[in-house]
Amino acid sequence: MKEVYLIFMFITGSIFGSFINMLIYRLPKNLSIIHPPSHCPTCGKKLKFWQNIPIISYLILKGRCYYCKNKIPIRYLLVEIICGTTFVLLYLKAKNHIELIHMLIFSLILTTVTFIDLEHLIIPDELNIVLLIIGSVFSLTNSSITDLKGAVIGGIAALAIMLAIYLTSKGKMGFGDVK
Repeated sequence: MKEVYLIFMFITGSIFGSFINMLIYRLPKNLSIIHPPSHCPTCGKKLKFWQNIPIISYLILKGRCYYCKNKIPIRYLLVEIICGTTFVLLYLKAKNHIELIHMLIFSLILTTVTFIDLEHLIIPDELNIVLLIIGSVFSLTNSSITDLKGAVIGGIAALAIMLAIYLTSKGKMGFGDVK
């Protein structure tokens, strides 16, 4: 029976990975995440349902647009596999459902941040703000005062270290890493 949950988690993670791919593409370009629906960025044709199935569509289409035959970046496949695998691993690690939800949300945001940073060398402020708010709420609702004190001290120390690296890196590290 556990295998069914693992398969479910992988499929769910890959579906979220497909959404994350859309964010990775649209956020740095300041495009709407609502409209237009999924489409080829080259020819603009709207994708049909079967062309948008995580992992499977990429493999069936051999990494090319069905309409214009342009290459679809391998990142789309990788993010879907990474998110599916991450969901499975976090499911196996989580102590309870609340902890699992927290970890899944953080993993999705951090995956988005990572791939946007890798492609565009930026970290959108919207994602940093979401991480700060969600992290604060999770910490306040799931930690003792002693844990919170340690977390605040650790956060300040990490900020100081990152800021020092930024100031001494002569432009080799961006300020997004400090944020």
